[in-house]
Amino acid sequence: MIAGAGFEVTSEVVQRLIALAVTDIDSDVRLMAVRMLEKGHCFDFHMGKTQNIQALFLLLNDETFEVRLTVISIIGRVVNVNPSHVMPLMRRLIVQLLTQLESACAIHERDESTQMIMMLVLSANHSVHPYVSDILRTILPRIDDGPPQLVSKLFDTIAALAQVNSNALMPYSNRILASIMQTLGGSTSWQKCMSALKALSSCASYCSMVIDPYTQYPQLFAILLRLLKTESDDIKEETMRVIGALGAVDPHTHKDMLHHGFARGGSTVYNISGHSQTLAFSGTSKDNKAVNGMNSNNINNEFISGANTARQGSLLSKKRCGKRHGGPPPNVMTVFNSEMPRESLVGDIQVGSYGTTFTNDPSYFTSVSVNALLQILNSTEDAKSHLLAVQALNTMFAPLQNICGQYLDSVVPAILRAMKAAPPETAESYIERLGRLVGIARQLIRPYLEPLFELFDFEAVISEQHQNVLISLIEVMVEALSGNLGHNTNKIVSFLISVLDHDLSKTRRQALNAIHALQILSPSLDNYIFLIIPRLVALLNPETLPMTVVIKSLEAIQSIVSSVGCKSFASRIINVLVRLLQTTSDLELQTSIIDTLCILMEQLQDEFTLFMPTINAIMKKCRLADNHKYERYSRLLFTGKLEPMQKQHVQPLFQGESSQKDSLLGAIASEIPQLNVDINQLRNSWIIQQQQQQQGSSISMMRWLDNFTIELISQSPSPAIRACKELAQSNQSLRSKLFNAAFVSCWTVLSVEYQKEVFDSLQEVAAQAYVPADILQTILSLAGFMERDGKVIPINLKLLGQYADRCHALAKELHYKEEEWTMEGDYDTITQLIQLNQSLDLHDSAIGMLNYVRKEQPDIEESAEWYTRLERWDDALKIYRQEEAEFGYSSTNLIGQIQCLYKVCDWESLVPIYDRIWQSSDSNLQSAAAMIGTNMAWAMNDIDRMVTYLPMLPSDSRDKSLSRALLAVYQNQFDNARAYIRSARAEMHNNLVSYLTESYGRGYMQVFRCQMLTELEEVISYKLAVNNRERQVAITNTWHKRLDGIRQDVGMWQKLLRLRSMVLRPILDLDTWIKYVNMCRTSNRMKIARRAIHLLLEDEANFMDEVNSGQIEVVSSRLLEQAQEYVRLRDLQHQQQQEQQQQQQQTLSCHSSIVESQWGGQSRKFSVSSASSGSQIGNSPLDSISLDAAINLCQHPALVYMYLKFKWAANEHREAFQMLEMFTNNYSARIGFDSRNPEAFDYQIYSYPLTNGNKYSDEDKAERTHMHRLLARFYFRRGEWLRNVQQSVTLAEESHAKARISSSVVSTSSDANSAEAQAAEDFRFLYQLKGDHIDEFILESYRAATILDEMSYKAWHQLAVWHYSETQKYGTEHADVSEDIVESHVVPAVHGFFRAIQLSMGFTTLQDMLRLLTVWFNYAQHKRVVETVQTELNSISLQMWIQVIPQILARAHIQHESTVELIKRILVEVGKLHPNAVLFPLYVAARGDNEDRVRVSKTVLASLHEFSPELVEETEVVSRELIRITLLSHEIWHDALEYTAKMYFELNNDEDIQGILMPLHEKLKSPETFDEYYFSQAFGKTLAMAEQYMKKYFS
Repeated sequence: MIAGAGFEVTSEVVQRLIALAVTDIDSDVRLMAVRMLEKGHCFDFHMGKTQNIQALFLLLNDETFEVRLTVISIIGRVVNVNPSHVMPLMRRLIVQLLTQLESACAIHERDESTQMIMMLVLSANHSVHPYVSDILRTILPRIDDGPPQLVSKLFDTIAALAQVNSNALMPYSNRILASIMQTLGGSTSWQKCMSALKALSSCASYCSMVIDPYTQYPQLFAILLRLLKTESDDIKEETMRVIGALGAVDPHTHKDMLHHGFARGGSTVYNISGHSQTLAFSGTSKDNKAVNGMNSNNINNEFISGANTARQGSLLSKKRCGKRHGGPPPNVMTVFNSEMPRESLVGDIQVGSYGTTFTNDPSYFTSVSVNALLQILNSTEDAKSHLLAVQALNTMFAPLQNICGQYLDSVVPAILRAMKAAPPETAESYIERLGRLVGIARQLIRPYLEPLFELFDFEAVISEQHQNVLISLIEVMVEALSGNLGHNTNKIVSFLISVLDHDLSKTRRQALNAIHALQILSPSLDNYIFLIIPRLVALLNPETLPMTVVIKSLEAIQSIVSSVGCKSFASRIINVLVRLLQTTSDLELQTSIIDTLCILMEQLQDEFTLFMPTINAIMKKCRLADNHKYERYSRLLFTGKLEPMQKQHVQPLFQGESSQKDSLLGAIASEIPQLNVDINQLRNSWIIQQQQQQQGSSISMMRWLDNFTIELISQSPSPAIRACKELAQSNQSLRSKLFNAAFVSCWTVLSVEYQKEVFDSLQEVAAQAYVPADILQTILSLAGFMERDGKVIPINLKLLGQYADRCHALAKELHYKEEEWTMEGDYDTITQLIQLNQSLDLHDSAIGMLNYVRKEQPDIEESAEWYTRLERWDDALKIYRQEEAEFGYSSTNLIGQIQCLYKVCDWESLVPIYDRIWQSSDSNLQSAAAMIGTNMAWAMNDIDRMVTYLPMLPSDSRDKSLSRALLAVYQNQFDNARAYIRSARAEMHNNLVSYLTESYGRGYMQVFRCQMLTELEEVISYKLAVNNRERQVAITNTWHKRLDGIRQDVGMWQKLLRLRSMVLRPILDLDTWIKYVNMCRTSNRMKIARRAIHLLLEDEANFMDEVNSGQIEVVSSRLLEQAQEYVRLRDLQHQQQQEQQQQQQQTLSCHSSIVESQWGGQSRKFSVSSASSGSQIGNSPLDSISLDAAINLCQHPALVYMYLKFKWAANEHREAFQMLEMFTNNYSARIGFDSRNPEAFDYQIYSYPLTNGNKYSDEDKAERTHMHRLLARFYFRRGEWLRNVQQSVTLAEESHAKARISSSVVSTSSDANSAEAQAAEDFRFLYQLKGDHIDEFILESYRAATILDEMSYKAWHQLAVWHYSETQKYGTEHADVSEDIVESHVVPAVHGFFRAIQLSMGFTTLQDMLRLLTVWFNYAQHKRVVETVQTELNSISLQMWIQVIPQILARAHIQHESTVELIKRILVEVGKLHPNAVLFPLYVAARGDNEDRVRVSKTVLASLHEFSPELVEETEVVSRELIRITLLSHEIWHDALEYTAKMYFELNNDEDIQGILMPLHEKLKSPETFDEYYFSQAFGKTLAMAEQYMKKYFS
């Protein structure tokens, strides 16, 4: 800072510069001044003075926007200098900008306000922090309907706000995501799309908006894939950043998301990988409403609501298509939301077509074409092609007539959706095409016309052309539906009247059209003549209106009068007509008037005579008295012979010609015609021109494919496919969708010679080195299509497999390789098959292939490459070393060993190998090993080695840019790192699109790579946010959430944790690393797990040293205590080691005291050093002591617990258990817990703050609770291991006893060194260590776990199971159970099961419920057990009892009243809440044989009858009927006769025979079911005679 006189001079200069910026009249001068101030960071202190601040805020109202924007940037800096003066003014500024944004009408004003808010956020993010919510509430409502430029800036503001205050933005995440989805799906503006992507990536990175967007919007990934295929490099890069920011969701989870998304609601179709995949999304929520618009699914919500009944609506509409007019009107909502393409197709393959030649079906090509056009109509990406698609549908349906009815349920809604999303100026074209479709389909379209009537809005202001097309649509609809428009006539009439009223032009053209439509509609106007007749009569004024209008109005009146009754308007019409007849001299008009009077005479009959004198006088005056027609009608009227005239048909004004054509096409309804094919023209398209071969580029090949496809469509014999030829000229997606169908349709008419020639051309194209992957995929798709269609494709399978390999179509390649293996049995394909199965995540298939080969050829030499493909690195390494010993050194073998060692993280073996490689001069070997070496150096945090290996990476290596970016981040060269990241994204783009086009699962690793690149950028942000702890925490939280969504794969977690450890040291992210080690342990990656544990312990040692030395700022006293304790223990341990070395003490016996022993005989050794953090392997603080000894110093119990589980899994049972007991005792002593008297500690936990008087903070309480729960896990693990030991030893003793009995000698000497033998020996040692008290230790461990953590389901469950097993064991040994056993085991078991069921949450509870019932019913005679059940009954949900209702009813006959009452109580309470689960079992039990069970069931039913009598009675009827239809009459009579015969002949008892048989005879006389009726017909007479004999016998 400048001092002395210079300080004053600088202050004065700054003040004058600010004054110049405020007062100068030249805007350029003012702008130059503020820009100088903006660059002068050293002047911030002077600008922060009060008088200067006031002047700067004056500039915020400068007339030049650039000045205002620059001043915002300056104020953002000055606020840190003088916040007390700046903050109030800044608060007022924020309010002013938000108000201006909210209220401004001009777009440029809102645009400027947004830019100023954006600049303020970027320059003064800390100061804007409290106002983020207010800013969001203002800008969010303006995103959906603003102009593209404004919306783009609003999204940029959201992206900046996400970095400023992520917590304030999270409540608005759903709203923001909905707006982003709307923009990405429906926007055609590059600027809006780019800003939306930036906002999404920023929200994902800083607001933890990851994984969930895929769940809320399953179509999101399809949209991102579409954006990846755009031409803009910036869009591609930002899309890849978004994909990485959202996270690499596990493929199985991603599949479930799509499935559940489809189940939630309607669907929208996106074209992925050339096949139509249905991605579902819900349109019912408020946020999703905007997304409906994005996918062209948001047709007028006034008559459409909900999207959850699409399939039901589709089915309903299909059923109604077959009816003329019968049945109720269709549900508009369900019909309209039938958005799915034809369900009979999956892509271009017919459902259920396996083993059939489905293309022989004449309707197949029509279905494919309609399906392809519907996908275009449902895609916003093809919005420009929608009109042509509708035209193609009309052309296609014209010759079909009635056949087109099966497609209308999907076609009509799709056209309306496209019209709703289209620009307003195209509405007329859509309406014209809709009219054409209505004219074609006629009555078939009736169920789907309801939404069309919403187009006739009489209040809307539309153009004359728009009115014309709507009127033409009315005419066509009236013609097609025979004039029956139903309740929608009201809308039509209102619209036509509006046209009449608003047409004030001289020619009245629109009014003429409306009058003509009213003529056509006249039979349906009975209820509307009071609206129409006055307006038509008012038009009978030739003085002010054209004569054509007057005559047309008269014709309309004639039509209406002849169709409906107009007696009430007779005088009004006749009076006007008489006046008009008196004043006009136009002969045509006079004739028309007289014709109208004649029609009225027909309608009114005798009532017309009232007007005849006046009419006759006027006609005489006008010299019309001799009009022959009028005289004839008058004479017929007086003679009573005048009959009403028949209505004349009125030809539609706009659709006359088309209606005539439709009538001619009406005959073509039963079959689809086949068109001729110009084979020469088609042949010219598939022949590759010499010029195309010379060009030798992918562009020329794609142009050839496009021309060939267009010609296939144009020459197709199918009229449906040929109807698409015009659209195919301009739409690439349609060409790809119809290629297979068009090819096969033409293929069938080609000769064998031409068929071979066309495939020769395809192979010639595929053989080119520059052929694009799209052509190869097209050929593969065609081959699969023809294979499904039962047609033989003349291309060798090996060639097809090669094509699939070249375009990364792994599934197709696997198919052809399997076919090749089946046909040739060549074992050279084994490696390829294993690799393909492994790449497709078909691990079982890969292993099965290997096992199959071993079985078929046991002597076959195994290949190390097989095991590398299976990721069995240890086995592969073993084979590599055997090959080296047998055949000597080779570079290929060495690279294989390096790969295996790298995968198991064996750095100690790799480092010497790489040292020898780099000491040699073999550049090829160095280049081959450089990639693994670079990754190894990165994992070891060895920057020097990275610098050494990186230059040797091959130039075409896809990891070179990523590695350079990693090195640049290590060296804090952030600009270079960003450039390398951009380069890495550009390099992987083609592979990403290619794999994702195949499927999400195929491209998952590429998506994961996107995530790594995005997280590397987040690492840069983390490093730059040195003084912004909030931003660092936000990034860390995002990392944690993102990690939960990726695949549980050790290699992927390993890479991400290495990446994050660049800024987040492992010991500070302990929970994540513990999950990673546990994953390694469960997947049997023990070496990698050991390496991770070593890293954690090493980092803890360095961290504690840094805390002690003051290098790290201590944020809590607890951390300082831990560091001091760590150093104390380490010094003590070093001292003990020195004393042991001096005394040359031998290794302690394994039977030594637990506390005094030191373990680690089998552990890996690491270096010890008190110094450097970040030292390399071989120079680490943990190198000279074992992991066991290092864990003794650990200050993180969670890390200790994880390590003990690792040792147990590594078969180090003895050491693991001894260490567990030692740590358990230590931690228990630390908190004052005594496992032999745990109840006392239970009181101490809750009373300690009161008795001691100390006040714990929330953090201390949380830490204390966490420690208690962690210690509970220690005790629980001790109990589990002891039970495991007990069971293993017991089984071993039983097996030895059986062996002795059978006199079989089992030699175990050969297995003495095996892992199993060592484990058995450890178990015997531990069993002997505990002796006869092992049961007490187990019980003590479980009880301690439940006391320390009362919310632990596992602890309560295992405690209850242990008590349960003890009761079972005691019950088998003793006949009676004493009260002591009941109190010590039975009651705790009941309590434990109740508690476990209460805590089960998502776990299954059936086993616990069944065990609870077993204990309860077996010991129901004990009062203490019943009291416990009664006490705990309300602790669990009634829903838990539903799954065991049958078991409860089965024991309802128990002879203990208290238990019976509890059973009744349970059944009644469950029946009240879930009657359907209880009533039927109760009725079954009520009809049983056990009297006690019947009595209980009837009592419960009576109680439920009071609560829900109707349901109980209905259940009784259903139950009785079910029983009756289950038991056949033959069975009933057979059983009854057999039983009575046994009573009479064997027991000599004839007293009960009549009581058994007579009810059956009575029932036989009145049969109710078909079975009873047929039985009565067959055996009625015989049984009636038997009844008479029985009555005689007993009389």
